[in-house]
Amino acid sequence: MAFRAFGTSSFSGTTWMGLSIRSMEMEYFRRGVCIAFLTLPFALVAAQSAGQPFSRLPAAESAAILRGESIFRQPSGWRELALPAGAPFAQELTEETRKSGANYIGEVLMVLPWNATTAGLPGSLALLLGEVEKHVGIPYYSVRNKETYPLYDKAVILERSTDATKGKLIALLHMEPFSDYRASYVWTVRSDGLSFRSENLSPLEYRKTKAVATGDLVWRLEAYVSGEQWILYGIGRVKAFDMFGLLRDRLSASFTGRIEAFYSSIFARLK
Repeated sequence: MAFRAFGTSSFSGTTWMGLSIRSMEMEYFRRGVCIAFLTLPFALVAAQSAGQPFSRLPAAESAAILRGESIFRQPSGWRELALPAGAPFAQELTEETRKSGANYIGEVLMVLPWNATTAGLPGSLALLLGEVEKHVGIPYYSVRNKETYPLYDKAVILERSTDATKGKLIALLHMEPFSDYRASYVWTVRSDGLSFRSENLSPLEYRKTKAVATGDLVWRLEAYVSGEQWILYGIGRVKAFDMFGLLRDRLSASFTGRIEAFYSSIFARLK
């Protein structure tokens, strides 16, 4: 049998040891896809430490979660969210975050044991989230200015409607360095969890310039039971005009600092 040298014929006709190069490449590609498909579940599992549900956490943060602490993260984008694997809201929230175009994102994560003491956690969360006037007293530390500020310095409830399983309110809020704005708070309580969402109903202005358009400041909290644990996942995201980067550091410190302060304060009162 005559051997063809590489490059002496068309690509499709080149052979080696009786096999066409194209056939060999297709076989390698097929094997590569199979290996990737088979190892994907193990890669996803490896991304999580045993006993804690969140993805993409380094060892130190995983250990903190296992100790019952809340942790704060600043993912660089929607692809880096630490959503729990298999969470019922994971796909929907990922897609929502992707479409939002947010340039400031913060996550606060925590796990609590599910037992008789914590069985009423959804109702407790609803009460804490609905006490908007008390959110004024939540302190947040500005890393940029190295000072502590209030989360809000004004919080007035304009409308409220609640029942045993649902709640909705509209509040007038103010947080430095922005103008007053209105925001909605909506939550649903279930025996095995809670879903919460807040978004701004009017723009936030900074020195008479629209910094955040209506609907671009969003807070979401999901709490649900998985096995013998309560999984708590809080996220805040903002799409803000930062003067083409001139205000990026200041806005980042303001928004992400408040995200961390808000959820960390709520979570701390559940323990």
